[in-house]
Amino acid sequence: MAKQRQLAFGLFDYTMLPKINRLLKSFGLRLKQRSNRAEWGDQVEIAVERLTDSPAEKALNVIHQYGGIDGGHHKQWVLDQVVRALTGDRYDAWVVNQKAGEDGPDTYEWDEGIAP
Repeated sequence: MAKQRQLAFGLFDYTMLPKINRLLKSFGLRLKQRSNRAEWGDQVEIAVERLTDSPAEKALNVIHQYGGIDGGHHKQWVLDQVVRALTGDRYDAWVVNQKAGEDGPDTYEWDEGIAP
């Protein structure tokens, strides 16, 4: 579950909420509606929260954002980014472990792919 911290709040025109929400998401923020439209006429009270994603949420975000891009080299990049999100500081050790096998430390390869 993401940790949340309220950053700001205010009254905004109801019709602007989709645009505001898209902009906030690009900065890792979330729009939280705090009042319904009927209370304020055409305005709605909102709060802005910062999301701190768990490793699983970060991995799912990468899959959601880039998973549909064509090309094996791009899909390999997505896999690499998912592994980075899930392993964090342990990424390098994870790669070393994945490459090791019966023929030594470089039995297998790990391809980081190409960013789309």
